[in-house]
Amino acid sequence: MIFLTKFKKYIISLSFVFFALFSTAYAEVIRVTIDAGHGGRDFGASNRGLKINEKTLTLQMAKKLKKYFEQDKHFKVFMTRESDKYLELKDRVKIAQKNNSDIFVSIHVNYTNHKNVYGIDVFVQSPKRIRDEVQRFLNNKAVIKSDELGFLGADLKHNSKMDSFLMFALLDSVYEESKKMATKTLESIVRNKFPLHDKSKRASMDKVKEQGLQVLVAPNIVSVLVETGYLTNNNEGKKLKQASYQNRLMKSVYLGVKNYVNKHQNNLISLRKVREPFSPKQYYRVKKGDSLFAVARKFDVSVTNIKEWNHLRKSTIYPNQKLRVK
Repeated sequence: MIFLTKFKKYIISLSFVFFALFSTAYAEVIRVTIDAGHGGRDFGASNRGLKINEKTLTLQMAKKLKKYFEQDKHFKVFMTRESDKYLELKDRVKIAQKNNSDIFVSIHVNYTNHKNVYGIDVFVQSPKRIRDEVQRFLNNKAVIKSDELGFLGADLKHNSKMDSFLMFALLDSVYEESKKMATKTLESIVRNKFPLHDKSKRASMDKVKEQGLQVLVAPNIVSVLVETGYLTNNNEGKKLKQASYQNRLMKSVYLGVKNYVNKHQNNLISLRKVREPFSPKQYYRVKKGDSLFAVARKFDVSVTNIKEWNHLRKSTIYPNQKLRVK
């Protein structure tokens, strides 16, 4: 564990057990946001000889990955972009947060000056940057930029009395779950005969790479970034252009995420409950003719959630009533 003492690790483990006892397999749909890297004026990596660029390939692959999740009733899928659109890295995180995502998968294509380099890498956020920034705030009451810590940064500025133990427990747990999901993704990639960057034939947790990537900065969402290969390698670049290759690769990523959820779904649902105090809230003013069911459907949440959030005993709502819907 990165952030917690042995005692704290024991406590958070107990919390996972507690929530697991009350969680049913796929009791709730798992919400996934897929991020197609780059876009618009940001072309990303390119190979002029092959006449391809990263922003085009990532969008093609992200759409294919979306289809696999859409075919699985256990997932609800969102996209950060579905067209050639420029997005700031912080906005990609905000989209995932707004969708109350449990999982975030960012798709990229790698590059290097060495044209013989090839293979796939899977990254998780390095915990050091978030840990250091949060600790700096706790020690000095420094202002944390929301760009650096996603919505948790905004929460810290407005809730200086926030339970620091819960905060670090959340950060630590998300990091650990991200590593598990990244490992399952690597295992699926290797199982389907795709090459890893380090040329290993075996996937394990120590093969997962850690880096301070801003697009993975959300401290309350299980997140991975998949570098699908090197565009600067002509052989790999040609494969990445092929729809059949993209389909097989994205199916491998989907199966990796699914395998993670199958094995660790209780942890994921527990994190959703722990994440609740840190999540951005959204409100809706009831209009004439609205029903609670219609409002729930409009915001893609359950009637039960709305009743719990607003302490409603009955399902009756009234015009101009303010309801929390996220």
